[in-house]
Amino acid sequence: MSHKPLTAWRCDKCGERVDEKNGWLEWEAGENYGPRNFKIVHNQKKCCFHDASKDRKDNHLRDYLGTDGRELLLTILYPGDFFVKNFTQGEWDSPDIPQFTEILRRLHVSYYEEARPYLSQAYSNYEMDGANEGTITSSSFCERIFSKYKDSDDVLV
Repeated sequence: MSHKPLTAWRCDKCGERVDEKNGWLEWEAGENYGPRNFKIVHNQKKCCFHDASKDRKDNHLRDYLGTDGRELLLTILYPGDFFVKNFTQGEWDSPDIPQFTEILRRLHVSYYEEARPYLSQAYSNYEMDGANEGTITSSSFCERIFSKYKDSDDVLV
């Protein structure tokens, strides 16, 4: 199966292929903390992490894809000064920034999802010598790593 980036992901629970039709983005957000524990999963109870959590939030993965999806995802990060001032009495609990950024990259940076399982191997093989934080999360670098290290049984191949 040939793969087009930003069309399929790995389920964080079972590891199988997830797409916009069967995928789900879930997280938790409570009274005392902002959004956290972001997961990409199948839209099935057996793959959910936060099913029993009273703080569970979720939506179809397709709603967070493309330009409109990125805008929606960014409202989880911060919905904007006007909204916070007028709709939340000036209070907003920010999400866990590293977790949020990882989900944003997985959903919006071409080949990032594909390269993720191979980054440690690439690092061990000195593929990252001279790289910086911008290099190793760039689409071109991730495409190169995926092309070089992908396994034939990778669910995204």
